[in-house]
Amino acid sequence: MSTATDQPMATTMTSTLAPVPNSIPPNHTLYVNNLNGKIKKQQLRKSLYNLFVSYGRIHAVVAMKGVKMRGQAFIVFDDIQNATSALRSLQSIMFYGKPMRLSYAKRDSDAIRNSKEQIAEKTAALAAMSQPEPKPRKEKPRIPPPPSQPPPDRTVHEQHIAMMNSEEVNRAANAVALAEAELQELPLRDRTRRIQSIIAAQTTMIGTAVPMMTEVQSNSTLFVTNLPQETTKDALEMLFRQFSGYLDVRLVPGREGIAFIDFDNDVGAASARDALNGFKISATNAISIVRFFLSILYPMNTLESQNNRQSEELAAKVSRLKHIAFDIENETKDHNRFLENMRFDMSTARSFLGGSTRHLGNVMSSGRGDRRAMCYIAGAIILAFLFLYYVVSSFRTK
Repeated sequence: MSTATDQPMATTMTSTLAPVPNSIPPNHTLYVNNLNGKIKKQQLRKSLYNLFVSYGRIHAVVAMKGVKMRGQAFIVFDDIQNATSALRSLQSIMFYGKPMRLSYAKRDSDAIRNSKEQIAEKTAALAAMSQPEPKPRKEKPRIPPPPSQPPPDRTVHEQHIAMMNSEEVNRAANAVALAEAELQELPLRDRTRRIQSIIAAQTTMIGTAVPMMTEVQSNSTLFVTNLPQETTKDALEMLFRQFSGYLDVRLVPGREGIAFIDFDNDVGAASARDALNGFKISATNAISIVRFFLSILYPMNTLESQNNRQSEELAAKVSRLKHIAFDIENETKDHNRFLENMRFDMSTARSFLGGSTRHLGNVMSSGRGDRRAMCYIAGAIILAFLFLYYVVSSFRTK
């Protein structure tokens, strides 16, 4: 059993299986072609191993990097029957978006031939070394087999399955789905209060199931999320049936992306969770597997932490906006003060210029023009114009 968690799995199986070709005799090695050439070599080998290992022990998975061998691979089984079973079951299955084509290899693997030759050589050597009166052999102490595990208590298991299918648990799962959609539409300031009320409601809804969980002390049902929309029950069965204690796959009608996997013991459920948690069932979907009761409140706690983080970010943005508004207010006050000063300067210059003009008119009309007075008045008018020009220039600069 492979424990790799990054191998994508086939999700759709065709209903028609291609017949086994008769031109090549059955052997231990399968030839696979029409594979996706964009997949990296190591990832392709891991994915093929995880797909074929459920049909028997595998000696080797060979995939080449060359241009001519791209999209091809060889799977070496230890038994011809296992190779035949894998060929018939996985023929034309969708793998990385392309249907696989399987056939027997034209010649058996070197590992199988070498193994047969070694067995033949050992048999011949033993026959040559045999004597009419063989020496008595010392018997090696036999290691007793490990004690078999007691069969699971069917009564406890039936109670556990009934608990998983109870109306309270189904209502709790549906409420989580509805709450996720509802929280996305609420304003940020109302999310915290709504999350707390939902958590309280969830605790009440599963209140009858939790005591049963404590009494049974078993939780052999896995809750799987982040499944692609096109995931089928057959694809999940192919993925989980290789683990001991597997019972059934339950999809939720009307809810895409989640499923329940039932086992008859905790050991098998724990092994499946440890091996497949984070497993890439497609190129973009890595599944998440948790024990069922631990997963009911997990989305709510996740949403609450996200809401708190968004609230902190919003508070920081509001604080920055307050500082910006304070700076804008100070700049506005300085600008208004400058405008008031400029109006005063303009008014002073206008009054001075008007008085000088009237004085000059009076002098000219009275006929008492004095050359010195005329020069004085002309100089004053020029200074007034220069002052006015300075004021206007400084205003344009600011």
